[in-house]
Amino acid sequence: MQSLFGLFYTLLFLCYIFAAIFVVFHILRYSLDRKKALLGVAFFLSVAVILLFVNAILFFSLPFSELGIPLLSKKLCLLSLDKKILNKCSM
Repeated sequence: MQSLFGLFYTLLFLCYIFAAIFVVFHILRYSLDRKKALLGVAFFLSVAVILLFVNAILFFSLPFSELGIPLLSKKLCLLSLDKKILNKCSM
């Protein structure tokens, strides 16, 4: 149960990445103007990377110890940006 959330999140994250690759492929493949296609891909990838990064940060900042998942909490503790959680991790 401890690593179940991590496993599901990893699968979800991989699905997001595969969906982004699918979108990039179709933008490049079916765009009429190559210059606009590259501009569209650059814009899409910049937004997608920011959203995926924020999503991962928010997931890693979840208080797993309060959810009854102490093992996963210890593994993800170092990746947390919340000072309260970091203080709990050092105890």
